[in-house]
Amino acid sequence: MTKYPLSIASRGWAALGAFLVLCQVFNLFAGSLAFAAENRAPILQINTGGHMALVRDMLFTADGKRLISASDDKTIRIWDIEKKRTVQILRGEIDFADGGKIYEIALSPNGRYLAAAGHTGINGANVHPVRLYDLQTGEIVRLFSGHREPVLSVTFSGDGRFLASAGMDDSAIVWRVSDGRQLS
Repeated sequence: MTKYPLSIASRGWAALGAFLVLCQVFNLFAGSLAFAAENRAPILQINTGGHMALVRDMLFTADGKRLISASDDKTIRIWDIEKKRTVQILRGEIDFADGGKIYEIALSPNGRYLAAAGHTGINGANVHPVRLYDLQTGEIVRLFSGHREPVLSVTFSGDGRFLASAGMDDSAIVWRVSDGRQLS
């Protein structure tokens, strides 16, 4: 077992389980990556001035060519693994002030849609929609509104027809992806 000096901020498995991505923090005072396992270095290090805050979730596309990361900087970044750079930045219905976070992302089985869960950060908002992005265009194609508190988790059904979300309001909701209808 490899021990790391700092906690792991996020993780993600590559297609076929060949790689595990561990996201750690850059130490601004020391000017180095806060990754110091004895005599070990990251296999792939992407240091492109990307996210500016904690990365809460990440996942790979099915083909393993892209890494998708979600951060407290209110962005979702899509990275080209081979080129080691951001190829797309998604922003959503999130306040640009201090509030608002993306807690979890999920990729549809066919790779067409990305769902993002979190909270808007807008004062007085008691609706916290799950955002559904079309990955080809980067546009939000649907907002699933039903939670009264921030949404912590989101996942697609195996066939991609349904989306489940769970929030801090102690509710779990199942949605039909095709029309956004709340089923439970």
